[in-house]
Amino acid sequence: MPLHPPTGLADAALARSILACPAGAQLAVEDVDHLDLARVVLCEVAGVPMLGCPADSPLATAATLGRGAVLTLASGLPGRPGTLLVLGRLEAVRLERCACPCAEGARQVVRLDVRHVSLRTPDRPRRLVPADAFADPVHALNAGHLVRTAAHANEHHGELLRDAVAAATGVPATHVLGVELTGLTAHGVELAWVDVDGAHREGLAFPRPAADLDDLSLLLRDLLLATAR
Repeated sequence: MPLHPPTGLADAALARSILACPAGAQLAVEDVDHLDLARVVLCEVAGVPMLGCPADSPLATAATLGRGAVLTLASGLPGRPGTLLVLGRLEAVRLERCACPCAEGARQVVRLDVRHVSLRTPDRPRRLVPADAFADPVHALNAGHLVRTAAHANEHHGELLRDAVAAATGVPATHVLGVELTGLTAHGVELAWVDVDGAHREGLAFPRPAADLDDLSLLLRDLLLATAR
């Protein structure tokens, strides 16, 4: 299928968001017949795919040899389907060792040096994403990071969310039957909860807009802790 001309920042924003929040991933590597991604951890750092894998894996060996690779990602963004294709060369960044007795041993951190990015959505065929737009720092806090941060809060910090709702509303925490962080932006959060009086929603604003993912995590933690006190 022919590639359409690049469409700029909007495509780059979606592409970066899919990289930060994929629902599924496939990785094809030059001269490697099969890769087990079950033991590979993928994350996005400033628009660069970073992979962690066992140091004795075929992926680690391919990275030390600078093999070419194609990373295909399905969107994990709610209501925003799409497929991202990232082509580049693997680079071995560093070897990490863990003293934990349950660890698998040394792990290799691998960088995919991005040479080509393309995007496909149900309403539009595959098109190129400009490299400069894809790497733009404006995407440091993209929709994918917001979705994953909210999901992490809901999965691992339910008690803190419940305490924050109780403190903000005066309802005893024991009366809060369920709570969920339903909205997260650079400017604040929306909480939804159910108590003995029914279902409710309330927004809480950050003291300033978050600048990046690390800043967002700090602002969210401080807001919830301050509200729960």
